[in-house]
Amino acid sequence: MRRLSPYPNEECPIYAAFRQGKVKTVDDEVFWAKDNKPIRVEYTSTPIVDSGVVVGAVIVFRDITA
Repeated sequence: MRRLSPYPNEECPIYAAFRQGKVKTVDDEVFWAKDNKPIRVEYTSTPIVDSGVVVGAVIVFRDITA
């Protein structure tokens, strides 16, 4: 598992997809459920570009806990 603490915004792979306009993939990350149990996930952030400008992103998460 990669991290046990929040990313600073400037290091977050999801925000990097917006800033850099590039697809970012993370293959082993930890998110935390409301009950404080860890959930291992992998995800891909894909920027949405309109006329050369990043206007959003699609992020697909997959639970890899099992």
